[in-house]
Amino acid sequence: MAIGERFPDLRISILTGVSAGAINSAYLAAYCGTFGSAVSDLRAEWAKLTPDRVYCVRPVGIVRAAFRWLLTDKLVELGYTTSAHSGRRSRTS
Repeated sequence: MAIGERFPDLRISILTGVSAGAINSAYLAAYCGTFGSAVSDLRAEWAKLTPDRVYCVRPVGIVRAAFRWLLTDKLVELGYTTSAHSGRRSRTS
């Protein structure tokens, strides 16, 4: 049983959170209604969140990333490395 169901009329004077907890805290702090309703509605909002609503996945981007990954893997296999700072490739041998 969630705290919102157990104590639907709970009033919290200070809400804090980090990352997703900060989102939850802001939602609960701004909600006009009982704590139980706020928790219930917040749960419903999170349930609506799906990967396609978070990530913008376009076929061109997937193909480009796959090509880059395969190319990098092949270059490493051949003994080449990529400097993270310069972007230049050099042979390690």
